[in-house]
Amino acid sequence: MRVLLVEDVPQFRKRLTEFFDGVMSGYDVDVAGSLSEALACLAAGPPDLVLLDLGIPAGPDDANPHWQHGDELLDRVRAIDPSAAVVVLSAEDRLTRDFLKLRQVDDFFSKDLPAAWEGE
Repeated sequence: MRVLLVEDVPQFRKRLTEFFDGVMSGYDVDVAGSLSEALACLAAGPPDLVLLDLGIPAGPDDANPHWQHGDELLDRVRAIDPSAAVVVLSAEDRLTRDFLKLRQVDDFFSKDLPAAWEGE
């Protein structure tokens, strides 16, 4: 199974990557921290599962994450493979619920405990 992990917070991205390398070994995981990096991963082929943080920057040198970049990426994923499973990662529960209703993503994971996944 090919997984595309899109998360701009390095510590959270690292922990999810470690999870797939350890507990969920055997998955082919592409990791991106921005829209441009995620699009480069998509160019290599469609993922079966996308773990998508909506608030991502446009590029690796952009310090301004915005939910519209995650929304654009979702459009690209759906254009490539409408059946790909998408799980939204978000610290914004209300935005996520509204987004789920409008965009028909498969599920969401709330990042509601920042102290548990921020820096070490």
